Amino acid sequence: MKARTLRFRMFSWIAGILFILFLLNAVVLLVFNVYEWQEHQHDMEEEIGEFFVLLALDALMVPVTLGIAWAATRKMVKPVKDMAQAANRIREGAFEERLPVRGEQELSDLARSLNDAFNRYQETLQRFQQFAADASHQLRTPLTAIRTTGEVALASPRTEASYRETIGEILDDAHRLGRIIEQLLELCRIGGVELRDHMETCRLPDILDDVCNRYEPLCDDRGIRLQRAWGGPGLSVVGISDLLSQAVGNLVDNAVRHVPDGGIIRVSAVRADDGTLLCRVEDSGEGIDDAYKRLIFERFKTTGSARSGGTGLGLAIVADIIKVHRGAVEVADSPLGGACFSMHLPSAS
Repeated sequence: MKARTLRFRMFSWIAGILFILFLLNAVVLLVFNVYEWQEHQHDMEEEIGEFFVLLALDALMVPVTLGIAWAATRKMVKPVKDMAQAANRIREGAFEERLPVRGEQELSDLARSLNDAFNRYQETLQRFQQFAADASHQLRTPLTAIRTTGEVALASPRTEASYRETIGEILDDAHRLGRIIEQLLELCRIGGVELRDHMETCRLPDILDDVCNRYEPLCDDRGIRLQRAWGGPGLSVVGISDLLSQAVGNLVDNAVRHVPDGGIIRVSAVRADDGTLLCRVEDSGEGIDDAYKRLIFERFKTTGSARSGGTGLGLAIVADIIKVHRGAVEVADSPLGGACFSMHLPSAS
């Protein structure tokens, strides 16, 4: 059985109301004419004639009114039909399209809510598409290296030491493969705007202290001086402390890999003149060429340095984290001689 359309249901309600009004009007006319006949019995024939004339006029108005109601219901349901057609096009693959926001307040609110849901759906889909593209691109090299190393090892008899060396190479590639997968999944998770619903006020010095405490033993082993420079009131930010800690940690980890033994890494935070918080991670390493500075925060872009050893995803994760926090990150030369990464974050106060 075919379901009734919204327009038909609305028209049925209007037609029913008009029919009831017609009957009520006929009853009122009948009562009025009976009353007139009782008062003026000699004019009964004239009263009956007037009654049927008025009743005929009412009957003629019914189809006209119904025609107007049919046209009015078409106009009323048109925004709903337009929304349904747009939703079908989105379902069929036109993910950039959105529902038209027009009509009554209730329909406008519904369209805005659905458009917001479509925006989130499209963002999630784009993140997974990006993950699939990045994974297929970046995982090919370590998988090929593992397969090639294993095939070469099995091609001819080898000594125990040679097998150990081969297994070590495979484990290194497997470790790199695992690190790439973890970072790709992290990028996929960070991209969600729904993370903003879980933000709270957190103190930036506490985050920086925690990161520096984690990397201090490694710096001490290599003779690297890890300097801390922050203090004063107002160094609080609305965000997710774990993500901010990961962003700072990635920058410090990047600095540790590029600073020679005995070098310097400085982590600082101040309140800028415009009211934002400025967090910097500087080092005394070899710095970054100007050709790479514009690309350094893109996926799989590295400085090309022999000391890098990275996957090209750590700084992309930093950029995504800061973007989620409505901030900005940039790189420049440091007075220490290496690179200076600056993160601008909105203050909580």
